[in-house]
Amino acid sequence: MKTATDLLVDISSNMEGNKKIFAQRLVKEELIPMLDFSAVTGLTTFMAAGTIPLVIRSLDLGKNTRADFETKINNLPMPNQNAPIAETIKESIKDFGKVPADKKRMIMVTAGVENCAATYQNAAHEAADKGIQLNMVLVGATAADKAMAQRAVAESKGALSCIDDDVYDSAKVHAELQQFVAVLNGQPFVAQEQPSAPKPQPVAQPQQTVAQPQPVQPVAPVVPIPIAEPVEEVSAMTKSEPITAKFEPINPIEAEMETEQKKKEPSTDELANVLHVNNDKVTKLLQNSIDAFMQLAGQKANALAEIDRLKDEERQVIIHTNAKLEKEIAEKSQKLLFEHLQKKYPNRVKWMHEKGANQDCGYDFEIIEPDNNSVEYFIACKGLLDNASTFYMTGDEWKSCTANNRNYQVYLVRNLQASPALTIIDSLMGWVNKGWVLPCSDRNIKLAAHKVVLSIVK
Repeated sequence: MKTATDLLVDISSNMEGNKKIFAQRLVKEELIPMLDFSAVTGLTTFMAAGTIPLVIRSLDLGKNTRADFETKINNLPMPNQNAPIAETIKESIKDFGKVPADKKRMIMVTAGVENCAATYQNAAHEAADKGIQLNMVLVGATAADKAMAQRAVAESKGALSCIDDDVYDSAKVHAELQQFVAVLNGQPFVAQEQPSAPKPQPVAQPQQTVAQPQPVQPVAPVVPIPIAEPVEEVSAMTKSEPITAKFEPINPIEAEMETEQKKKEPSTDELANVLHVNNDKVTKLLQNSIDAFMQLAGQKANALAEIDRLKDEERQVIIHTNAKLEKEIAEKSQKLLFEHLQKKYPNRVKWMHEKGANQDCGYDFEIIEPDNNSVEYFIACKGLLDNASTFYMTGDEWKSCTANNRNYQVYLVRNLQASPALTIIDSLMGWVNKGWVLPCSDRNIKLAAHKVVLSIVK
């Protein structure tokens, strides 16, 4: 029975400083090595823009490799904003719904602070209802956050480990995670017994007093963590059955045939004679082999040069290909803008994509005239993670803009990662005509076809 695993890593401001470095080493040295890469695995990172969750699927649930995970963990961005733990669990549940697996589990590495909801216990309960086990490793969490995490993992009979150190000690971290790993694999955790001190030997001199051994301090009992029922899954942590070597006797007939074959092999003198007779042919054959090798070496050198060129080009070009991230940015920026427009135009806002509707009309919102029910403004929403001035319009959006040039507006929701702010282009064609917006980019951006790149230069 294989286990599908989704690794969830906190990249919020709660993981700043040593916590980020600590979490990276913990994931690479302890959690990644225990994953079964023959099964389904995935990686999710999470933060928020204000109170709006940004849950990023870094590696889709599927057949990933250890190298894939290590590359993503090595390149984690700087921690920023809040931690949407509840929303991250819900997103992982959605993704697990597309995965056929007998056993599913989440492993979350976080500081344990939920900044976007009051609690994430309900999300943990939902995961348990779907048959998904929630496991958490807390780094530098408070007592209250530890208590909440304990209640959450108990919903799904998962594992919990709390690490409070600031400096990463490999041996200590490994020891602290023993019980965590045991629970993940459905095994009871057995604490290692400390070796007893040797008994004092009697001394020959009668007048010398023998020192009495100091009383051994009682060891604090291990607090039991709810664990799942043992499963028959064989993993890297499961002890294998002893293997008994079996040796089959050599068949005498086979041994005889092998002896006869050896007798028929040509001698060194016979081989030398063949080479002498066919010297020209052998020389030509060797020359052809050398030529072929040199040709392959040249092709390899050209291929490596082309790879280096493409790498240089990739470093210079920002490629917008993450469709899922772009969809999340669009949804979150539109939600923010909808709240703003509702206050600005009460009961006059029509959201074209509300409740998941997909209307390819070339804009995102309509502002309705109260008198005649006509459209006063067509509004396109553009979400930007940073404070950039470059955005793009789709082919449908550009057609709609040219058809409604007097009342087509663009709202940029900028700096979505940190502190969202609005830039309003009240008439896109008017700004273009005035030279305030130009059809170019301040960055070297490669986009899909049928998109128009624009930059604000006002």
